[in-house]
Amino acid sequence: MPLLPFLLALLAAAPESPQIIVDQLGWRPGDVKIVVFADPQKGQNKDQHYQPGPSFEVRAVPGGAVAFRGAVVQWKAGTVDTVSGDRCWQGTFTALAAPGRYVVYDPATDRQSAPFWIDDHVYAGVMRAALRTFYYQRCGSAIEAKFGGNWTRPACHLGQKQARMLRAGKLEGEPRDVSGGWHDAGDHNKYVPFLNSTLWDLMSAYELNPKAFGDDVGIPESGNGVPDLLDELRYEFDWLLRMQLPDGSVCNRVTTTSYDTGDGPHNDRQVYSVTPPTTWATSTFAASCAHAARLWKGDPYGARLAQAAAAAWAYLANGWVDPLGANELTQAFVTYAGAPGHDPAIVADFAKSLSASLAQHYVGALPDDPYRAPIFEGHYCWGSNSVKSKWGHLPLFARQFGLDPARSAVWDELAQGYVHYLHGRNPLSLCYLTNLGERGAALGVTRSVMEMYHGWFHDGSPLYDGPKSQFGPAPGFLVGGPNQFFGKAWVAPPAGEPPAKAFREWNTGWNAQHNDNEDSWAITEPAIYYQAAYVLLLAGCM
Repeated sequence: MPLLPFLLALLAAAPESPQIIVDQLGWRPGDVKIVVFADPQKGQNKDQHYQPGPSFEVRAVPGGAVAFRGAVVQWKAGTVDTVSGDRCWQGTFTALAAPGRYVVYDPATDRQSAPFWIDDHVYAGVMRAALRTFYYQRCGSAIEAKFGGNWTRPACHLGQKQARMLRAGKLEGEPRDVSGGWHDAGDHNKYVPFLNSTLWDLMSAYELNPKAFGDDVGIPESGNGVPDLLDELRYEFDWLLRMQLPDGSVCNRVTTTSYDTGDGPHNDRQVYSVTPPTTWATSTFAASCAHAARLWKGDPYGARLAQAAAAAWAYLANGWVDPLGANELTQAFVTYAGAPGHDPAIVADFAKSLSASLAQHYVGALPDDPYRAPIFEGHYCWGSNSVKSKWGHLPLFARQFGLDPARSAVWDELAQGYVHYLHGRNPLSLCYLTNLGERGAALGVTRSVMEMYHGWFHDGSPLYDGPKSQFGPAPGFLVGGPNQFFGKAWVAPPAGEPPAKAFREWNTGWNAQHNDNEDSWAITEPAIYYQAAYVLLLAGCM
């Protein structure tokens, strides 16, 4: 497009309103496409009142050609949603399937939404960004410019090659190599038990949709003929294997006594130690390695993982294993159902239970949600964005097991609703993944999280702290999300907000005025298990 007409089109564009709420990445051509118009009544944006007109348009960008017109429908006759504090309307434009760049436009107010794409491969870029966060979380490796772009650092925590056992507050025994793996979250610890859902979600994502994962993510192993997700998993499993002792038991974590991360992982000079084995860690190890052996079947690495899993299982057979929660039980059934030689009767029982749960939750027990990503109100807790992803897993499993084939389109729409929420169709009109705009992943997102609690992209960093820094944080991290149980009343928001708005972009810790921590980690900290849950959800919707 010539420069002058392009500039004129930009000047003629209507102002962007955060109250015309879309998935800022977009939709595939055949997806159900719904825009939400919101008039906030409560919460941090309550002064941004908005009353849409009776109809809306979807316009092409640039140029403004009208591609679709539709009716605006009020949600529940004007009822204010208690979870978001909003009065809402919805508009459906599912019939628009032509690939392109668009905005939703309200002729009555001359306001438009953030732009978005309609494209068969609309989620390929965000999947790439989401997977690259595991590379940024690598411990013991330098993040080089040719792979990390603007987000680089020297190798960190090399002293973990000589870590000693911490028992009863004292270091003992011979040094052992527990280097490598991923930093757990914004801090630098590495926990074996927390890997249960992280590894299961990532491995299941690959098994559910292997075509979603290429060999071109841009990590050091890219181009080696192996999907980069498997390369990244192997980096973590290499560390996990180092955590197993000769008797088959598995050490619990690599840790230090302080969460003070310093100025990035490479400047963290604390002494790290390894903590003694637990049945929790050993059972997580056994399940994860056995599952991974299936992914590397026929490869010597798979045989090594299977042998390590068997040794851990043998150790557990002589001990007491912690009881598994409901989520772990679901994972076990899904994994079992995909394994050769499973008992069809057992799988049928699980499918029946899943079908009953879906009927109860999505028809009866869950509240109606104008943003179309329902969870229980009490689930807006620490890590609620991960909870959203896990609710989205259930309809994916329903589709995987062929439950009620006549409702397969319903399962797809339900799962996609959680993706759209995380991508911006939520009460704050905010994409909950970091830096997906032009300064980061360049995916066209205009309102993306730019500040999170993280030891590398820390408060005050001139390179990586917030929208005014040189680069902003590394792209693609899913932050924790709204937390209605945030405990510091003097930090508002997130305190004092409706559950779905109990969020704020910030990463500060100590507040001198109150002589207390602000606890931003309870809202904006990312974690590898949040990230893995999102990857599984996104893979199922690609």
